[in-house]
Amino acid sequence: MERCVREFNGKLVFIMSCSDCNTKCSHCYLTYNDNFDGSTLFRVASALSERYEVRINGSEPLMHREYLQTLAKVKQYSVMTNGLIFKNNIEYIEDIKAAGIKEIAISYHFDLHEEISSVPKEFLIELFQILIDRGLRVRINCSLSKRNFRQLREYCAFCVDHGIQKIRFTNFLNQGEARLLEKSIFLDDNDRIEFFHLIDIVRTEIPKEVLFIDRCGSFGRNHKKTNFYCGGGVNGVALAPNLKVYPCIFLVQPEYEIGFYDNGKIYIYNDFVYSNEECLALLSLNKSLG
Repeated sequence: MERCVREFNGKLVFIMSCSDCNTKCSHCYLTYNDNFDGSTLFRVASALSERYEVRINGSEPLMHREYLQTLAKVKQYSVMTNGLIFKNNIEYIEDIKAAGIKEIAISYHFDLHEEISSVPKEFLIELFQILIDRGLRVRINCSLSKRNFRQLREYCAFCVDHGIQKIRFTNFLNQGEARLLEKSIFLDDNDRIEFFHLIDIVRTEIPKEVLFIDRCGSFGRNHKKTNFYCGGGVNGVALAPNLKVYPCIFLVQPEYEIGFYDNGKIYIYNDFVYSNEECLALLSLNKSLG
């Protein structure tokens, strides 16, 4: 029986542009295996940008120079990378700036970095300064587990000392490569409560004009606050190279499919049930860990 659909009326579309990468991180959450070709990405993103805010996401979009025209078309402000694309290729920065990018978001995990990433820490620390000197803002994307979440104050201090304007903390999710990790590394409910307490303290200590301290919704609801919002599947969706639609970037795999792209539009299956009680990715991936 054909499933009934409705047109997506949210705000954000994250296009998961690629799955190929120049390294293999042990915490990578990607589970799909495909890439958009440059012309298809441009066509799809152009059509969607007439109605939605489109963001190009994926494993390592900057490996695909042909994606730059799409980044420019959708007026993307920031792009994520592990930084390796700039090794012996510093002038690529100017091409990225010409595409309108103002911020580079780099994966850097401090104490845990060498355990989960093969990108040298020393190279990244030098790269931060090069990017800043070239007129770009730098955001650090830092994954937190049981082994490092209590050091978040130190991580924020590092950013201030190095002129980095933003840091975004992401929760380890039991997805992709991370499913091979020891289960004891993932934050439990008590750890997340402690994390919320710590980040609130540090936010009072460092003005956001000096360092914007952000956290991913994958940590779930802070029950001391009333402003939690999981927009997965309602305000935002993720579109994969197979043109299937998923609730968020962490849930791009068949069992979480909620719709599809067709002829410039995104459709959501009517049987998709939305709940704002908790982060859908956290509920789906980590709650079974105990």
